[in-house]
Amino acid sequence: GAMNTRHIYDICKPVRIFGGVYPKNTYTQTVKQAKLYVVNTDPSWSPGKHWFVVDHTQEPCVVFDSYGAQSFGREPLVQPIF
Repeated sequence: GAMNTRHIYDICKPVRIFGGVYPKNTYTQTVKQAKLYVVNTDPSWSPGKHWFVVDHTQEPCVVFDSYGAQSFGREPLVQPIF
């Protein structure tokens, strides 16, 4: 079945540098540490479509998207936040 926030969090929480799972609209407001984050392309009020990982342990940050996307629609996957 489809992955949800709880499934992804439970799988990733043993990873020492894991920072959490967020919808795209709250990610930039919440992330303040150099860790790995799983982000959904949809905002918090939507059911969610696609997950990607942002590695803020490196400068510049590295984005891993299984689709190889640079953006979804008009917006880039991530904006610099540090």
